This record gives sequence, structure tokens and C-alpha cells, in this order.
Amino acid sequence: MSIGHHPEAAHAHPELNFIQKYIFSTDHKIIGIQFLFTSIIFLFIGGLLALMVRIQLAWPHAEIPILKDWFLDNGGRMPPAFYNMLFTMHASVMIFFVIIPFLTGAFGNFTIPLMIGAPDMAFPKLNMMSYWFMWPAFVLVLTSFFVEGEARRPVGPLIRLWRLLSFHQARACNRPPPRIPGMAKSFGCCR
Repeated sequence: MSIGHHPEAAHAHPELNFIQKYIFSTDHKIIGIQFLFTSIIFLFIGGLLALMVRIQLAWPHAEIPILKDWFLDNGGRMPPAFYNMLFTMHASVMIFFVIIPFLTGAFGNFTIPLMIGAPDMAFPKLNMMSYWFMWPAFVLVLTSFFVEGEARRPVGPLIRLWRLLSFHQARACNRPPPRIPGMAKSFGCCR
């Protein structure tokens, strides 16, 4: 009697615990699902920031009924700098932590290897690290919302970006309008 080859035993994988399988996974499908649920969490955070922007738009020159205790320094009204911070943070969170991770992270990781017939991504550990580097980036961006500078004016990195963009918009408006019809409106110029 000969000893036969058992293919089940040849390719047996050890059973992974929860942390190895779902937290520090190198499987492209699990990483895609991680990106999906993380994008949904950030979608709610960006939605709360959008809600704050809309609250300001609902009561532009009056006390905000429920949140007036947050803005006692400004008579119960939202200061313009805080509104700019909310608007900038909403845009940054929605672009960098919802749209890009949702499209490239969730759909890209989950579907592209399946579509091309690959067993996994080319560099699975690098793929895992791309997900885990997103969390410190989000913490860094979120803490920039709370950085304060001179005269209690916020000067976090995103506010510096906001000021830089408004500076370039002002420079664009002081130039003669572009020769392409309708482009002056695209640059935010009022000509």
C-alpha cells in the first residue's frame, strides 16, 4: 500500500485569531472592507461638520439657539474664523478621508484583484500599511482644528491652507481676466 499525497494537508493555512484576521490583515478584501467602514465613519464626521456650517447659515446674524453657550465670546454667534475652519475641515475630511479612501481604498482593494484574477495585491504588507497610515493622518488633520495662535485666532495647518487659497484667489482677481470666456467666474473673480 502506497502513501498517497493529500492536497488538503499540503495547502492548509493556520487558523488566524481575530486581530490577525481583521485588524492586521494582508488580505485585499479585508483591507477593502476596513477602508469602507472607515470611510463611513469619516462620512459621519464630515456630515457633522457640514451640519455646523448649515447651522451658521440658518442663523447668520443671530444667536444660535442650542449652541450659543459654545460661542459666549462672540455673543452666542459663530465667529467668521470658526465658520471658515468648519468649512475647510468639512471639505478636507470629505475629500481626503471619504471620497479618496472610499474609491481607491474600498473599491480598488476589493475589486481590482478580483477583476484581473490575481490572488492578492502585489505588496500586501504595503497595502495594509496604507490603511494604517490613514489613521495618524486623520488625527493630525483633526488636531489642526484645535490649534490656536495669536489673539485666540485659529492658525492650524488647515487655516493656513484656507488663507493661502484666499490669497491666491485675491491675486487672481487683481489680474486681468483670462482670455477664455467664463474662466474669470471659475477663479472666483467678480468681474
